Amino acid sequence: MMVAFSAFEAKTLSDLAIKDNHLAIEQLLQRGDLWRGDQVEQQQVIDSGFSQLNKHLLHGGWPAKGLCEIFYAGEGVGELTIMLPLMASLIPASVHRGINNKSFNDSSSCDHRYQHYRCAHQGDTLVSLVSPPHIPYPEALAMQGIDVRRLLWVDTANRKDQLWALEQIISSGVSPLTLCWLDKLTVTESRRIQLAAEKSGTFCVCYLPEAAKAQAHPVHLRVQLSRHRTIQQHRIEQQGHLARQDNERDDRLVTQINIIKRRGSWPVPEFNLSLLPPYLAASLNKQSLINQGVNQNLAAMKPSLPLSTNVFQGPWSS
Repeated sequence: MMVAFSAFEAKTLSDLAIKDNHLAIEQLLQRGDLWRGDQVEQQQVIDSGFSQLNKHLLHGGWPAKGLCEIFYAGEGVGELTIMLPLMASLIPASVHRGINNKSFNDSSSCDHRYQHYRCAHQGDTLVSLVSPPHIPYPEALAMQGIDVRRLLWVDTANRKDQLWALEQIISSGVSPLTLCWLDKLTVTESRRIQLAAEKSGTFCVCYLPEAAKAQAHPVHLRVQLSRHRTIQQHRIEQQGHLARQDNERDDRLVTQINIIKRRGSWPVPEFNLSLLPPYLAASLNKQSLINQGVNQNLAAMKPSLPLSTNVFQGPWSS
């Protein structure tokens, strides 16, 4: 049976089809699991303690919940130091020895965006360390304003025990921050940890070898840390000179940060960040002045802290 439409009827049907398509698209855009390229997902964040790092993190801080993967090629690139201000804000120690729990290099900890999170996690909360590569050194952690009595340390080399303990700690909700060191992490395991952290409203940081970044994981944040090395520094080391010009900084103590993934936003260019605590930076600067011979009287002074330039990042005991 043949049905003929007039030009007016055909135009009306076409308009209705277009309207239905627009309605279907609008309904799709209302879905919570659909992300548009020009849309930034809103989420609660935690102050990192580093103003430069906050500028590159989505919404200006670490995500308050979920899983963050940190990749590093070797120890001593600031993998623990980058978390010390957050640890000090969650489990602050009593003010002593002239040291408090202010941020390393700025006053962003007073930002109103972070006050609600800190108030919600005060009291008897814990910060957990699961299978760290070395024994945590209490004195060094206490010097950063951290209450070491509220640190939970899980020491096991068995991978199944590591994952079990990690999931139990996260699911309990008593530890708003959990740091774990693993040799690998599968997609299924990362998704399970991610869901557990989202459900409990806690933040988990998983340290992984640099090679593991090749595998895509459904997590909030992925960050790579590496030692920053300049051509100028390489030339100095090749020549065997210790002296540097006054306007040169010690790039051996600078960490290069590459934010590989930020859920709900685009990646950012790599940038350099100094993760040295103020007291250690001042100590190393004094040692640099001694090496340069700027003030010979400094060499006779008894330093209050070790001046070894071999000390870099991470308060671990030997």
